[in-house]
Formats: sequence, C-alpha cells, structure tokens
Amino acid sequence: MKKNKRKLSIKSESLQIKILAGGLLIFLVVILAPLFRISHYNFSGADDYVFSSVSVPLWQESHSIWKVFCAQAQYAYEMYHTWQGTYFSVWLLSSLLGFFSQDAYFAGTYLALGGLVICEFFSFVVTLRKVFLADYGRSVIIAISCISMQVLMTTVPVEAYYWFTGAIVYTFIYALTVLLAGCLVVFYHSKFSRLQFVLINLLFVVLNLAIGGSNYITALVTFLIHLFTCTYFFVRHHKYRFAVLGQFAFYLLVFILNVAAPGNLIRQNSAGMNHQSAVQSILLSCKAAAEYLMTCTVLPYIILGILLVPIILKITQKKDYRYPFPALISLLSFGLFAAQFTPTIYALGITGAGRVQNLYRFSLFIFLYGNEIYWIGWTQRRWKNLLGIKSETEQVETAAGMCWILPAWMAVGLLLLCSLYVWGGNTVTSLNAWKSLRAGEAQQYHAEYEQRCQLLENETNSEVVLPPYSIKPYLLYFNDITEDSSDWVNQALADWYHKDAVTLQAE
Repeated sequence: MKKNKRKLSIKSESLQIKILAGGLLIFLVVILAPLFRISHYNFSGADDYVFSSVSVPLWQESHSIWKVFCAQAQYAYEMYHTWQGTYFSVWLLSSLLGFFSQDAYFAGTYLALGGLVICEFFSFVVTLRKVFLADYGRSVIIAISCISMQVLMTTVPVEAYYWFTGAIVYTFIYALTVLLAGCLVVFYHSKFSRLQFVLINLLFVVLNLAIGGSNYITALVTFLIHLFTCTYFFVRHHKYRFAVLGQFAFYLLVFILNVAAPGNLIRQNSAGMNHQSAVQSILLSCKAAAEYLMTCTVLPYIILGILLVPIILKITQKKDYRYPFPALISLLSFGLFAAQFTPTIYALGITGAGRVQNLYRFSLFIFLYGNEIYWIGWTQRRWKNLLGIKSETEQVETAAGMCWILPAWMAVGLLLLCSLYVWGGNTVTSLNAWKSLRAGEAQQYHAEYEQRCQLLENETNSEVVLPPYSIKPYLLYFNDITEDSSDWVNQALADWYHKDAVTLQAE
C-alpha cells in the first residue's frame, strides 16, 4: 500500500515556518546593510590614535613584523603595570589599528557587529538544536529575532560598533564569549576524532586567552560559565570532563593574570573613588541588575516574547524533559546576568559607561527569552491537559486545518515595529543610519574630517586650530578634541600628526 503523502501548501505549518525563517533572514540583512554602509564614513578618534601610534610609525620605518610585535608586547607590558591588566585587548588593539586606522577604519564595525551576529547566530542555533532538539527553522526564527532586537535597540551604538577601541574590547570580546558558550555545547553533545578534538581544544585556548585577557565584565561571566560547565561535565561523567577541567584551569590562569595587574590599582586610585567590598559589590550588583530588568524590559520586548510563544511550544513538545526547578534556573541565570555589573561597581562604584551598558542590553534578551523557553517547557509538562496542548505529531491548526503562525507573525510583527519606533524613535540603529545616509549627514561629517586632515598634514604649521564639526551623527560621533591643548585627546592627535599643539576653535 502506498502511504498518503501530505501536500505542502501555504496552510502547512512546516512551510510557514520556512517562509518565516527566510523572511526574518532577509529582515536581518536589511537592518544590517545601512549599519555597515554608514561605517565607511567613520574615522579614528580618542584612544584610537594612541593604539595606532604603537605600530604604524614603526612599521613605516622598518617594515619588520618582529619589531612591530615586540613594540606591541612592550606597550601591553607597560599598560599592565601602569594602567590596566587587559593585556590581550591592548595587544589586539595595537595590532588591528595598525592595519585599519588609516584607510579601513570601518573594519572595526565589520569585526564587532559582524562578529556579534555570526557568533550569536551560531551559538543560539546550536544550543536550540542540540539542547532543546529544535528543528532548524524554529531555531533560526528565535536566533534572528533575538539578534535583530539586540542590534536595533543597542543602548549606545557608537560605542558598540563604531568607535574602534570600544567596539573591539567590549562588543567583539562579548561575541567571542557567546561563541565559547556555543562551542562548549557542541563539545558536550558531539563525538570527535583525534584531530577534531585537538582543533577544538586549540580554539578553546585562543578564546580563553582572548576573553580572559580583556574586559572584566565578559571575563567574570566566562569564569562562571566555565565553572558551571566543568561541574556539569563531571556530574554527568562525560568522557571529555578532564579536557574541560584543563581548559578551566588555563582560563583561570589567564584571568587571574589580568585581575592581578598592578595597573588596575593605579587606575582605580586615579578615578578618586573608594571601591566597595566584594560582598557589598555582589549585593549592589544584584540590586542594579534587578532595577535594570524592571526598567529596561519595555513593550517591544514583551511583544516579541508573545510572538515567540507558538514557536517555543513546538520546540518544548519535542524534548522528553521535565524542565525541573524553573525558579532555581531563573535564579541562577539572574546571578549570571547580575555578575556583569560587579566589576565596575567594585572598581568604580558605578554600573559602567555606554560600552558596558551595551553588554547588559545584549545579555538582557538572552536572559528574557532563555527563561521564557524554560518556563514554557515546565508549564507545558505541568499543565499539559489544562493548556490543551496536542500531541507532538499534530500541528497547531484550526479545525479547518489552517496554521496561523505566519499570519500572526505578520500582523503582530507590524505592531512590534511600530512599538520599536515609539520606544526607540531615531535611536533605533538601522532607522537612524538610513536617515543619516539619506540626509547626507554621514557624508558631510566625513568631508569635514578630511578638511581637518588637510590642515593637520600641512607641515608648515606646528600649532593647528581645527574647526568644530557642524554635524555630529548619532551613530558615528563619539568624542572630539577640546579648546584645551593639554587635554589627552588633543595630545594624542598632536602626537599622531607630529604637531606641537592641536586645539579646537571656539564656537
């Protein structure tokens, strides 16, 4: 007997899921396009000149890779003892800006924003597929929905994607942290040949070195991720548990090397603030995290959470898992979220600058929708009959056999976009980039920068007075020189162009 083959029509849930996943992928490309395009009108500023000066002049003089590397290592060593322990970030910035500070400054945006999107997409899909046994279409829908919201509602986008130093040290390293988490999921759920085993452990070494030697927010969170992962591998008697323990030990080494830097205390004292005790900092971090969740969980995020419910329901149906202790899981995930606040509260007594706030916003969506998945799974198991959930083989359809997922997403998605504009206005990143490009603001901003370059490159003037920018695009403008030639930003620019003094013309 021939089996009846069900026709694939627009009424089919599987087809609607594919269409929705494809539509969201197109949407992601559309919102990223103006953000990448506007980066081509960006240019160096503030700390960028300091890091560039480590490599560029020496390379122009010697063309020796070894001499440049030694200079970068020496600079990282000096910063370690005089300012901050983030040795890997210092080396990375002096290297990357040596390549890209002049003619390809936009590369910072491609690395930070592109890295964020790629690493999160990989890790989200891998986690949903391997941990929750989700199909590829639904995994893509959840991943792109979360990533799109992160990109559109970035707290301070200029520090997240466009100021090279901030973008690499914070956003790019955060992306590597997410990548590390995804690779740990793969490591648990996969079997490897000897060569594959060696390669993935080498990747772990590189990621651990990069994250452990960079900003303290992601470094502390990664320490907790390693601690949980190592514990879980041993509890489950996983065959790779000793490899994970070795990676944890290595990470602990590079992390302690970062934290123990003499320069950290010097920088802390220069801020003129007394740091909190460790216990006080943890308590204040929990308080700050709770306040952040309450104030920043706005209507657009709730609407997206509602849109994800039918997608999540189908995923949690598939896995034969009870989702136990949801309150404990939420508490642990809150602790991980709150840990991000601890380093800046401990060192400076504040929750951090814009580049740090961006990390809170990125992880907010992971916290919200990750907990949503777990609680829906628990509720589904606890009150399956009350909720009227059908069996795994059935689709969420009406009596007529019609699936409403795609129409619902189209209708509620329009409401979501409207709410984004109401809550975000011109600070919605892609909208702002499109408006700035269309109005010619970014182009004019870059043209005025080139006019400044002509004045600075004039060798007859040892002291240069630069006109202020007539326009300061929201996405591109981060900082500028002042009317005080002794300001460190002025001095960095003057040193780069070999001038005695550079000042800003009074308005």
